[in-house]
Amino acid sequence: MSPSLQPRLQASFPASPRVKPATLASLLDLCFSFSGRIPRRTYWKGLAALHACFILVMLTAFALIPSSSDGTLELGTTGLIIAGLLAALWAWCLFSLHIKRWQDRGRDGFWVVLYFIPPVQLWLFIECGFLRGTIGPNRYGGDPT
Repeated sequence: MSPSLQPRLQASFPASPRVKPATLASLLDLCFSFSGRIPRRTYWKGLAALHACFILVMLTAFALIPSSSDGTLELGTTGLIIAGLLAALWAWCLFSLHIKRWQDRGRDGFWVVLYFIPPVQLWLFIECGFLRGTIGPNRYGGDPT
């Protein structure tokens, strides 16, 4: 490419901002660690990804379960154990995500227990999903935004 053409191409195609690729370590930290803070965007992306993965895995698991001659599913003990382990793994990842979001709001992770009280779930949804976290560092880490 000629040197005179290169500056014009760079001007017409400005460099995009560097996006840090998600590494396996950061994904494992997001799903299994209870320390740190996450912003709202990461929270929403994590929720969407966890729910999509859970649905796909469960649909696949149920598709592989043999049915009886009358068309009903026979889950059996092994299927129940596998489904229970997958549900426990999914719940662990959800707890991790919610705890980090509470910590971003400057609150203790034990606030996640309030999700088991139905009358306050709407308030929790608004608090975690739509309100900004603590500006600047708090006792759980630096500002993730």
